[in-house]
Amino acid sequence: MVIEEQIILLLVAAATVAMLAGKLRLPYTVALVLAGLGLGLFHLPLELHLSKELVFAIFLPALLYEAAFHLDIGRFRRNAGPILVLAVVGVVASTLITGGLVYLGLSKGGFDLRPCGMMLALLFGALISATDPISVLAIFKKLGLPRRLNLIVEGESLFNDGTAVVVFSLILAALTGYDAHGSFVGQPGAAWVASSFLREVLGGLAVGLVTGLALSYLTSRVEDHLLEIMLTTILAYGTYLLAEHLHVSGVIGVVAAGMMSGNYGSRIGMSPTTRVAVVTFWEYAAFLVNSLIFLLIGMEVKIGQLIAYRWHILLAWLAVLLARALVVNALLPLINRWFKPLPWSWSPILIWGGMRGGLSMALVLSLPRDLVGREMIMAMTFGVVIISILGQGLSMRPLLRLLGMLEKERRYDYERLQVRLKACHVAMMELEGLRGSRALSRAVYGKMLRLYKKRLARCERDVIAAHKQDSKLHAEETRSVRRHLLATEKEVLRRAFQEGDITDENMKRLVGEVDAEIDSINEAQ
Repeated sequence: MVIEEQIILLLVAAATVAMLAGKLRLPYTVALVLAGLGLGLFHLPLELHLSKELVFAIFLPALLYEAAFHLDIGRFRRNAGPILVLAVVGVVASTLITGGLVYLGLSKGGFDLRPCGMMLALLFGALISATDPISVLAIFKKLGLPRRLNLIVEGESLFNDGTAVVVFSLILAALTGYDAHGSFVGQPGAAWVASSFLREVLGGLAVGLVTGLALSYLTSRVEDHLLEIMLTTILAYGTYLLAEHLHVSGVIGVVAAGMMSGNYGSRIGMSPTTRVAVVTFWEYAAFLVNSLIFLLIGMEVKIGQLIAYRWHILLAWLAVLLARALVVNALLPLINRWFKPLPWSWSPILIWGGMRGGLSMALVLSLPRDLVGREMIMAMTFGVVIISILGQGLSMRPLLRLLGMLEKERRYDYERLQVRLKACHVAMMELEGLRGSRALSRAVYGKMLRLYKKRLARCERDVIAAHKQDSKLHAEETRSVRRHLLATEKEVLRRAFQEGDITDENMKRLVGEVDAEIDSINEAQ
C-alpha cells in the first residue's frame, strides 16, 4: 500500500469516526484511539508510523500555533501566574515525584531495576508529565464550563509541552552524555543543567516573539487572504525549525509566535475577511492533525507488549495520577495566596483532566534504540497514554455531573443566543450596505429586511427570557460590554496620540485610568 493510499485510508477512518462519535456521544479523540486500536488488530501494512520527526516537525507546530493564535493575551496575562506555576513548577515537580514513585514501586515490587536505575525513572517522569487535555477541552466547550477553567487547562497544556521537552532533553543528556541536538556533553553538572534550561526557554521565547513580530509586519503590508494564510504557515513551521537550528526550544517558540500573531498581527494586519479565512484554515489543520495523531496512537500500540508489562503500566499510571494530585493540591494554596484564587472544586477536574497524549508518545519514540530499559519505558508510556485517554476521557462527564458542574450548561446555551443575536445584527448591517451600493433590488431588500427583523426580534426575546431564568447572565453580559467599550476607549486614546492630538504623558495617564477600571471589573468577577 503506497503512502498516498495510506493517508486517504486514515482520512476516511477519521471522517467515519467523527460522524459516529457525535451519534454515540463519545469524545472525538477517545473514539479515534478506539478506532486506531481496532485497525491495529488487522496488522495493516502501513508505512506511516508515529515517530518523533512526524510529531515534532509536522503535527506539533500546527496544534501549538492554532491553540496559541486563539489564546487571548489579555485573559492570559490576568491568569499567567496560575498557568505558569502549573506549567513550569508543576512539570518539574511531577517529573521528580513520578520518577521517584516509579523507581520505588518497581523496586519494592521485585522488578529488576539494575539496568536502568533512578535516572531512567526520572526520564519516564519527564516524558509523561506534560498534559494533553484535547478531548477534555472538547467536553468543556460542549458543556459551557467556566471560561477561566478552560483558559487555565489550555494554557497549561501549551506551556507545559515546552517545559517537559526541555526537562526531558536535560535528563536524557545526563543519562546518555548527548543532548537533544546530538551534541556530546559528557557528564553535565548542575550549572550546565540550569544554564541549558534558561537558554532553551528564553531562547525559544525570543525566537517566537521576533518571528511573530516580523509576520505581523508582513501581514500589515499585504491584503490577500491566501498569501496571509501562507505566511502564517511559514511562521508556524519556520519558527520551530529556526529555534531547533539555534538549539533552543521550538515548542516554546511556536507558542510565542502564535500568541504574537493572533493577538497583535491579526489586529494590525488582517482584515475581518482575512482573519476568518486564517482561523478557518488553522481550525481545519488542527482537526486534521488531531485526527491523524490519535488514530496513529491507537494503531501504534502493541497489545502483546502491554500485556507483558501490565503491572509496570498499572504502577506507572497510579504514580502519574498520584503525582498530579500531589502537585495540584500543593500548588493551589500557593496560587490562591499569590494570584486570583482558583476554586478548590476545580482541583478534581485539573487532576483527572491531566491526560497524556501525542507528545509523550513522540518523546519515548525518540529514545536511543540502544538505551537499556527502552522497551519497558515504551510499554509504560503507551499504556499510560491509552489508560488516560480512554479511562479518564470517558469518565469526565460522570465526574463533572458528580461535582455539579453540568448545571452550567445553561450558560453555554446563552453564549449561543448571544452569537446568534450578533450574527443577525451583522447581517442587517450587511444588508444596508448592499442597499447603499445598489447591489440588490428594492423588492429583495424589503423581503430580506422583514425576514431579519423577525429573526432579530426572536433572538432578543430569547435573550430576555434567559436573563429572567438566570439573573447572573445579565451581570456577566454587562461586565463583558463594559470591558469591550473600555478597550475601544483605549484604542481611541492610542490613535489620538499617534495623530498628535495628545501628549505621551496624557495618553499614558488616561490609558492607566481605563486599565484600572478594567482591572476592577475583572477583580469583581
